[in-house]
Amino acid sequence: MRVRKVRPLLIAGIFSFIISFVIIDATNCFSQAGKSPKLYHSEIVASWPPGTWLENLIWDNQGNLYITDVIHKAIFKYSLASNSVSEFSKIKGHPFGLAIDDDGAIYVSGLKIAPGQPGSMDSNVIYKIDKQGNNSLFLEAPKARGLNGLTYFSPGVFLICDSWAGVIWKLDVKKGTITEWAKHPLLATKTPAPGANGIKLYKNFAFVSNSSQASIVRIAFDPDGNSSEIQVYKENACRDDFCISENGNIYAAGRTKNVVYLVKETGEPAVIADEENDVKGNTAVVFGRNEGDAEWIYVIADGGLWEAGGNPSKMKPATLVKIYVGEKGYFTQK
Repeated sequence: MRVRKVRPLLIAGIFSFIISFVIIDATNCFSQAGKSPKLYHSEIVASWPPGTWLENLIWDNQGNLYITDVIHKAIFKYSLASNSVSEFSKIKGHPFGLAIDDDGAIYVSGLKIAPGQPGSMDSNVIYKIDKQGNNSLFLEAPKARGLNGLTYFSPGVFLICDSWAGVIWKLDVKKGTITEWAKHPLLATKTPAPGANGIKLYKNFAFVSNSSQASIVRIAFDPDGNSSEIQVYKENACRDDFCISENGNIYAAGRTKNVVYLVKETGEPAVIADEENDVKGNTAVVFGRNEGDAEWIYVIADGGLWEAGGNPSKMKPATLVKIYVGEKGYFTQK
């Protein structure tokens, strides 16, 4: 399936995610998984024209997958039932992360465009999108420096990575507030690459990928939802967003290394997909959560957008790819 062509836009200085990330290669671990599909078998679900920056994705509970396109300021919707992709919402800024509340409302972290300056960014903001795709500016975050990945924490509450401040923010949509939840050097950037990037919950921990430090950080929280101990969970493991299985295994995007990693609590990260699986420039991973795809992960990739240095002839199409992994995902929402 190919999405209709979107007119390419030139965005000067769009955040600092254009930095090429470096990640350590690991061992390839392809194998056969009985009568199920071959382990790590992959299929292209959809593709977009070269020059499309797919950044994050999230399922609702109706079998729809929502995907952010940073450059074209769009949210796409992939319908599992119809196996089709459509443009769901167009916002006035650049969307990065997204998450869904229990009532179906989608909250998107992004950069607002400065008035009268279509190629520039003004401030960090949160957008709200309803079930029909209508969107509005929900909240401005003047203290934030680079809102990125976010995740559902509890009804009406989300945790958001700040890639440049070394902070995890707590967004309370009922109160209309955004406050500091955790701050630590392990969340900070030490290079021109982003620090805290993706965030997911697993039991009583929040796991955070740090692109700059090439690590996955684990943050404990108490029954009241307050953060406590912060420690490195795995080094040389992840450079962008990720998802977690019921067994605690992490499937992580390798970004410009053009691979997808399986990260277990013990041992080195293992490569389960590479360019041959059409995941060049992959940015985020999520488990399927529907009948028939619960043991698959979905990966979005930008086709090597930043490696190409802005030259469309050197880019591949952006893709949505699914990969069979033989285990189910861990979800905090029904």
